[in-house]
Amino acid sequence: MAFQYPELIRKGTKIEDLSDENVRYWHEKMHIFWNQIESGTIIPDWNLQDVYDYHIAILNVMRTKKIKHISPINTLDMIKEV
Repeated sequence: MAFQYPELIRKGTKIEDLSDENVRYWHEKMHIFWNQIESGTIIPDWNLQDVYDYHIAILNVMRTKKIKHISPINTLDMIKEV
């Protein structure tokens, strides 16, 4: 199945302004982007660092909104900062 870029995902979006449902949507898509980029798909304007940075921002908003994060979903959840 070919990768289709989701319409709702745009850099510059303020994650903290999203509804709970859209925060969950963004979170899911960041994991999909991660898998796609790891497997060699080129996603215009996105790289692993961008996805990681947005994922961290999303996790912070999820904590604030008390949205549960089941982990690990994929290797994106296993990154350790040094």
